[in-house]
Amino acid sequence: MSANRLVTNSRSISAPLILWCALAAIAGVCCLVLPPYLMPGGFHQRVYGWPLIPWFALAWANLHAIASMICFFVLGLMLGLVRPRQWWLLAIAAVALSPVLLTINIVHDWGHDATSHNLFPFEYAIYGFICAPAFGGALLGFLFRKMRVPASGGT
Repeated sequence: MSANRLVTNSRSISAPLILWCALAAIAGVCCLVLPPYLMPGGFHQRVYGWPLIPWFALAWANLHAIASMICFFVLGLMLGLVRPRQWWLLAIAAVALSPVLLTINIVHDWGHDATSHNLFPFEYAIYGFICAPAFGGALLGFLFRKMRVPASGGT
């Protein structure tokens, strides 16, 4: 067994893949959080409730959907180009961390006021709509890479 592989049952997980998944997750959070912080006039709403993660709650309250969707698409495209065999896994990793942070804030707010986030399922539906371009971009990156690399020696 090499030092670069962790063996679990019959499947092996490479350390670089774990690193790529972590980077994809962090970049996915950045796709959602950075547009309000970087765009002029990005903050027009105050944070509601008692968020445990205030920087995330502030970005969520001031969401720039189109900018975030473009960021998710570009992230997915880059991930599909860099790691074409794991494009679907990296796309999932890219969109998985933000709902966890959102859930932490919602549960924490419910501890202070049970009537807050009374439409919380729609928050997840909105997030699902905003992050969907990551999958399209990753698939497109995979297809571009597949067309570029000959079938006999592709990655």
